Amino acid sequence: MQRVKAGIRSVGWPILLGLITLVASGGCANRGMMMMADTSNFESTIPFTEKIPAGVLYCSDGRFGDQSDQFLHEGLDIPQYDRVILPGGPGCLIGHDAAHVQAEGVLDDLEFLIEAHELERVVLIAHEGCAFYTELLGVSGAELEQKQREDLRAAAERIRERVTDLTIEAYFARRTPDGKIAFEPVPIEQAAPDAPISSR
Repeated sequence: MQRVKAGIRSVGWPILLGLITLVASGGCANRGMMMMADTSNFESTIPFTEKIPAGVLYCSDGRFGDQSDQFLHEGLDIPQYDRVILPGGPGCLIGHDAAHVQAEGVLDDLEFLIEAHELERVVLIAHEGCAFYTELLGVSGAELEQKQREDLRAAAERIRERVTDLTIEAYFARRTPDGKIAFEPVPIEQAAPDAPISSR
Protein backbone atom coordinates (compact mmCIF):
# COMPACT_ATOMS: atom_id res chain seq x y z
CA MET A 1 0.00 0.00 0.00
CA GLN A 2 2.89 2.35 0.80
CA ARG A 3 4.30 1.82 -2.71
CA VAL A 4 0.99 2.88 -4.29
CA LYS A 5 0.92 6.11 -2.29
CA ALA A 6 4.51 6.89 -3.22
CA GLY A 7 3.67 6.31 -6.86
CA ILE A 8 0.79 8.77 -6.73
CA ARG A 9 2.99 11.41 -5.11
CA SER A 10 5.72 10.94 -7.74
CA VAL A 11 3.25 11.45 -10.59
CA GLY A 12 1.62 14.46 -9.00
CA TRP A 13 -2.03 15.23 -8.42
CA PRO A 14 -2.27 17.86 -11.19
CA ILE A 15 -1.28 15.30 -13.81
CA LEU A 16 -3.69 12.71 -12.41
CA LEU A 17 -6.52 15.24 -12.40
CA GLY A 18 -5.67 16.11 -15.97
CA LEU A 19 -5.94 12.49 -17.03
CA ILE A 20 -9.26 12.13 -15.24
CA THR A 21 -10.54 15.25 -16.97
CA LEU A 22 -9.45 13.90 -20.35
CA VAL A 23 -11.41 10.69 -19.87
CA ALA A 24 -14.47 12.49 -18.47
CA SER A 25 -14.52 14.91 -21.39
CA GLY A 26 -14.60 12.07 -23.91
CA GLY A 27 -10.99 12.19 -25.03
CA CYS A 28 -10.71 8.40 -25.21
CA ALA A 29 -14.13 8.09 -26.79
CA ASN A 30 -13.20 10.62 -29.45
CA ARG A 31 -10.04 8.71 -30.21
CA GLY A 32 -12.12 5.54 -30.59
CA MET A 33 -14.48 7.30 -32.97
CA MET A 34 -11.55 8.44 -35.09
CA MET A 35 -10.40 4.83 -35.43
CA MET A 36 -13.82 3.60 -36.61
CA ALA A 37 -14.45 3.35 -40.34
CA ASP A 38 -17.22 5.45 -41.83
CA THR A 39 -19.93 2.92 -42.76
CA SER A 40 -22.81 5.36 -43.14
CA ASN A 41 -22.75 5.07 -46.97
CA PHE A 42 -21.49 1.51 -47.35
CA GLU A 43 -22.75 -0.21 -50.51
CA SER A 44 -22.42 -3.95 -50.97
CA THR A 45 -20.96 -5.27 -54.21
CA ILE A 46 -23.13 -8.40 -53.98
CA PRO A 47 -26.20 -8.09 -56.23
CA PHE A 48 -29.69 -8.58 -54.83
CA THR A 49 -31.39 -11.86 -55.77
CA GLU A 50 -35.12 -12.43 -55.64
CA LYS A 51 -35.07 -16.22 -55.74
CA ILE A 52 -33.60 -18.02 -52.74
CA PRO A 53 -33.20 -21.77 -53.42
CA ALA A 54 -32.53 -23.09 -49.93
CA GLY A 55 -32.77 -22.59 -46.19
CA VAL A 56 -30.07 -23.48 -43.67
CA LEU A 57 -30.33 -24.33 -39.98
CA TYR A 58 -27.06 -24.37 -38.06
CA CYS A 59 -25.51 -23.49 -34.71
CA SER A 60 -24.58 -19.93 -33.77
CA ASP A 61 -21.05 -20.94 -32.70
CA GLY A 62 -18.93 -18.37 -34.53
CA ARG A 63 -15.94 -20.71 -34.72
CA PHE A 64 -17.80 -22.69 -37.39
CA GLY A 65 -19.73 -19.85 -39.06
CA ASP A 66 -17.41 -18.77 -41.87
CA GLN A 67 -16.50 -22.36 -42.69
CA SER A 68 -20.18 -23.32 -42.87
CA ASP A 69 -20.88 -20.45 -45.24
CA GLN A 70 -17.92 -21.45 -47.42
CA PHE A 71 -19.16 -25.04 -47.50
CA LEU A 72 -22.64 -23.91 -48.52
CA HIS A 73 -21.33 -21.57 -51.22
CA GLU A 74 -18.55 -23.70 -52.65
CA GLY A 75 -19.23 -27.25 -51.50
CA LEU A 76 -22.98 -27.33 -52.14
CA ASP A 77 -23.06 -24.55 -54.73
CA ILE A 78 -25.81 -22.61 -52.97
CA PRO A 79 -25.22 -18.93 -53.79
CA GLN A 80 -27.72 -17.48 -51.31
CA TYR A 81 -29.90 -19.00 -48.63
CA ASP A 82 -32.23 -18.18 -45.77
CA ARG A 83 -30.54 -18.65 -42.39
CA VAL A 84 -31.97 -19.88 -39.11
CA ILE A 85 -29.10 -19.68 -36.63
CA LEU A 86 -29.28 -20.43 -32.91
CA PRO A 87 -27.38 -22.44 -30.28
CA GLY A 88 -27.57 -26.12 -31.08
CA GLY A 89 -28.91 -25.57 -34.58
CA PRO A 90 -30.98 -28.61 -35.62
CA GLY A 91 -30.76 -29.96 -32.07
CA CYS A 92 -33.28 -27.33 -30.98
CA LEU A 93 -36.03 -28.98 -33.02
CA ILE A 94 -36.08 -32.22 -31.06
CA GLY A 95 -37.86 -30.96 -27.95
CA HIS A 96 -35.06 -31.45 -25.43
CA ASP A 97 -35.90 -30.08 -21.98
CA ALA A 98 -33.34 -27.28 -22.45
CA ALA A 99 -35.03 -26.10 -25.65
CA HIS A 100 -38.62 -27.35 -25.61
CA VAL A 101 -39.93 -23.78 -25.75
CA GLN A 102 -37.74 -22.96 -28.74
CA ALA A 103 -38.61 -26.02 -30.80
CA GLU A 104 -42.05 -24.96 -32.04
CA GLY A 105 -40.94 -21.37 -32.58
CA VAL A 106 -37.98 -22.44 -34.71
CA LEU A 107 -40.20 -24.78 -36.70
CA ASP A 108 -42.68 -21.94 -37.22
CA ASP A 109 -39.90 -19.64 -38.45
CA LEU A 110 -38.51 -22.26 -40.80
CA GLU A 111 -41.93 -23.15 -42.17
CA PHE A 112 -42.62 -19.46 -42.78
CA LEU A 113 -39.39 -19.04 -44.77
CA ILE A 114 -40.06 -22.20 -46.77
CA GLU A 115 -43.50 -20.97 -47.77
CA ALA A 116 -42.71 -17.27 -48.20
CA HIS A 117 -39.61 -17.82 -50.34
CA GLU A 118 -40.76 -21.10 -51.90
CA LEU A 119 -37.68 -22.96 -50.71
CA GLU A 120 -37.07 -26.37 -52.23
CA ARG A 121 -34.13 -27.44 -50.08
CA VAL A 122 -33.13 -27.30 -46.42
CA VAL A 123 -29.63 -27.99 -45.11
CA LEU A 124 -29.02 -28.98 -41.49
CA ILE A 125 -25.53 -28.69 -39.98
CA ALA A 126 -24.31 -29.91 -36.60
CA HIS A 127 -20.73 -29.49 -35.40
CA GLU A 128 -18.18 -31.22 -33.21
CA GLY A 129 -18.04 -30.25 -29.53
CA CYS A 130 -21.29 -28.25 -29.56
CA ALA A 131 -21.81 -26.50 -26.20
CA PHE A 132 -25.59 -26.83 -26.54
CA TYR A 133 -25.09 -30.56 -25.95
CA THR A 134 -22.15 -30.49 -23.54
CA GLU A 135 -23.34 -27.60 -21.34
CA LEU A 136 -27.14 -27.62 -21.58
CA LEU A 137 -27.89 -31.30 -22.19
CA GLY A 138 -24.92 -32.78 -20.35
CA VAL A 139 -23.95 -35.06 -23.24
CA SER A 140 -20.25 -35.68 -23.80
CA GLY A 141 -17.67 -38.26 -24.77
CA ALA A 142 -18.50 -41.00 -27.23
CA GLU A 143 -22.24 -40.33 -26.88
CA LEU A 144 -21.99 -36.72 -28.10
CA GLU A 145 -21.53 -37.21 -31.84
CA GLN A 146 -23.91 -40.16 -31.89
CA LYS A 147 -26.61 -38.03 -30.25
CA GLN A 148 -26.02 -35.17 -32.68
CA ARG A 149 -26.35 -37.47 -35.67
CA GLU A 150 -29.55 -38.94 -34.26
CA ASP A 151 -30.89 -35.43 -33.73
CA LEU A 152 -30.08 -34.47 -37.33
CA ARG A 153 -32.27 -37.32 -38.54
CA ALA A 154 -35.00 -36.50 -36.03
CA ALA A 155 -34.88 -32.81 -37.01
CA ALA A 156 -35.41 -33.76 -40.65
CA GLU A 157 -38.47 -35.76 -39.63
CA ARG A 158 -39.86 -32.84 -37.61
CA ILE A 159 -39.47 -30.51 -40.58
CA ARG A 160 -41.07 -33.02 -42.92
CA GLU A 161 -44.08 -33.23 -40.62
CA ARG A 162 -44.67 -29.56 -41.47
CA VAL A 163 -43.55 -29.50 -45.12
CA THR A 164 -43.56 -32.70 -47.16
CA ASP A 165 -42.38 -31.56 -50.60
CA LEU A 166 -38.84 -30.67 -49.62
CA THR A 167 -35.30 -31.95 -50.05
CA ILE A 168 -33.51 -32.13 -46.69
CA GLU A 169 -29.77 -32.72 -46.27
CA ALA A 170 -27.72 -33.10 -43.10
CA TYR A 171 -24.01 -32.65 -42.41
CA PHE A 172 -21.64 -32.97 -39.48
CA ALA A 173 -18.72 -30.52 -39.20
CA ARG A 174 -15.54 -31.62 -37.47
CA ARG A 175 -12.04 -30.26 -36.97
CA THR A 176 -9.24 -31.91 -38.92
CA PRO A 177 -5.71 -32.50 -37.57
CA ASP A 178 -4.39 -29.55 -39.58
CA GLY A 179 -6.88 -27.13 -38.01
CA LYS A 180 -9.49 -26.98 -40.78
CA ILE A 181 -13.16 -27.94 -40.79
CA ALA A 182 -14.48 -30.91 -42.78
CA PHE A 183 -18.16 -31.49 -43.53
CA GLU A 184 -19.42 -35.07 -43.61
CA PRO A 185 -22.84 -36.00 -45.01
CA VAL A 186 -25.21 -37.66 -42.55
CA PRO A 187 -27.66 -40.02 -44.29
CA ILE A 188 -31.29 -39.23 -43.63
CA GLU A 189 -34.38 -40.77 -45.06
CA GLN A 190 -35.87 -38.72 -47.86
CA ALA A 191 -39.59 -38.32 -48.38
CA ALA A 192 -41.11 -40.83 -50.76
CA PRO A 193 -42.10 -39.29 -54.10
CA ASP A 194 -45.78 -38.86 -54.84
CA ALA A 195 -47.32 -41.87 -56.50
CA PRO A 196 -47.90 -41.32 -60.22
CA ILE A 197 -51.47 -40.90 -61.36
CA SER A 198 -52.38 -43.72 -63.73
CA SER A 199 -54.31 -42.84 -66.85
CA ARG A 200 -57.31 -44.84 -67.87
